[in-house]
Amino acid sequence: MTSWGSGMPSDSQGREAGKAFSFTEEQISFIKDNRYNMSYNKLSISFNSTFNTNLNEITIKYYIYKYNICKKYNQITTEQREFIKLLIEENKEIDYIRELFNKKYDKKYNLKNFKRICSRSKLIDIKRKIYPVGSIVQIGDNDNYLYEKTNTKKWVKKQCIEWEKYNEKLDKNHTIIFKDGNVYNFNINNLLLIPMSEFHMIRCNHLLHKWRDEEELELVLSLARLKLKIAERSRDRRGCPRPRP
Repeated sequence: MTSWGSGMPSDSQGREAGKAFSFTEEQISFIKDNRYNMSYNKLSISFNSTFNTNLNEITIKYYIYKYNICKKYNQITTEQREFIKLLIEENKEIDYIRELFNKKYDKKYNLKNFKRICSRSKLIDIKRKIYPVGSIVQIGDNDNYLYEKTNTKKWVKKQCIEWEKYNEKLDKNHTIIFKDGNVYNFNINNLLLIPMSEFHMIRCNHLLHKWRDEEELELVLSLARLKLKIAERSRDRRGCPRPRP
């Protein structure tokens, strides 16, 4: 039997204030097996029901953290880490990886805690959802562009991918916009190649995709080119170096 000393919180715990609660090995194993599969409230209810005790969730949480009951329980071995890493590189869904992991190593991790384990092992970024290669999502920016995942770490604008199917590969100094202002119309005839300098000028003036046809687009482009020319001459008068293309 494992016994720990005083210093514990004393409220309605079904024991005298200041008296240490003694955990058996069976009770410690129970906490280890269920700590990462249920909340502290559910854990305390289940613990009390199983062992006929009256510990509240604050007390359970106190013992877990103070005496590190689960300190090493949530770690994975090198073999387990390589197993997860291999499946992630194969673009498997994280929930599918969790199921295989639990079955192979006889674990009971739920999705939330399995992601936390992978994050601590630096296998995934827990703040980001894992998408397989080929996924198309709308990333949270002001352009409302769709991005396609081309490999495990790279996202590319959908319109750029469609453009490159019929044209040469884009360089970093150019980008693609939509002639009709509809960011979901990927018809090749609706895509227009422009320099990044013009794109940034349009964007800085809050005119991106404010046009509805090619005539309005031409007015926006003319305005952007005029402002770029004015900025260029202003730099020349001040003797400032020209920006990189």
